Amino acid sequence: MRLGTCIPFDDSARINGKFDMDKALELLREGGIRGCLHNFVSDESQWQSAAKEFEKSLRAANMTLLEYNAPFFIYTPAREDCPATAEKIVRLLAIAESIGCLNFSTCVAGPKSISPHPWNRSRECKDTLLRTCALVAEGAARQGLRARLLLEPVYTTIIRTPLELREVIDEIGSPNVQAHMDMVNMLSFDNIFDHADFMRDAFQTLGGCIHSAHVKDAVPMDSYLPGIRELPAGDGIVNLKTYLECLARQDPDFPVLVEHLKEMADIERCYKHVAGIARELGIDIWSN
Repeated sequence: MRLGTCIPFDDSARINGKFDMDKALELLREGGIRGCLHNFVSDESQWQSAAKEFEKSLRAANMTLLEYNAPFFIYTPAREDCPATAEKIVRLLAIAESIGCLNFSTCVAGPKSISPHPWNRSRECKDTLLRTCALVAEGAARQGLRARLLLEPVYTTIIRTPLELREVIDEIGSPNVQAHMDMVNMLSFDNIFDHADFMRDAFQTLGGCIHSAHVKDAVPMDSYLPGIRELPAGDGIVNLKTYLECLARQDPDFPVLVEHLKEMADIERCYKHVAGIARELGIDIWSN
């Protein structure tokens, strides 16, 4: 696997008080980290130019971009927006591919973004998602793109389980619309204490269509009401050993990203924790 992580955005990556991408990537390389994930800027007019500037920084640092994330979620309550949303996604796929990244990930949103809402379990929600993805597949195919939209499962959205994600991927039937793996996003209070089999089943269900994965941690909430909360990798009770064993069965260059970290100290700590588990298991964390 290719193990990577976030780009630091704390004071360590600033020069004269201003964030500096070259400095941030240099910090990662100094920490022995060779790959990263990044988000497209929100300003549509700057998508192309910002990506090209980022590409220069990547090359200068000899860093690999393993995953480029969308600046928006796929918003399902407005079916009339499907063509415009798909057109934007295809454009972003082309930009990502132009700088050497084939993995473009996003989530599916409802009326309250990715927070719980009855709409997120509705047939109308799924139909809108399928319509958008079908248009993405058509547009990407017309341009001959290899980059793929990776749908990220989230328990509170329409694709809350591995099976629901697989059904969407199969219905679209396109190499340009595939799956992203994030086990913590799919955990619930019912399996937070014992999820090894759930993990193995998830990889079995999604076999052949997963192209990147996130690593983080979680614990039950301190409440008499059921719930879980996210933590940095290594700070919770997620079975990272089983997760990494499953990830190691993917292609040798499969991207695995330790995510949701902003400070370099946390990035190094969590990356080393995950890398340490991988090494104990005999997993190569940077295959080519």
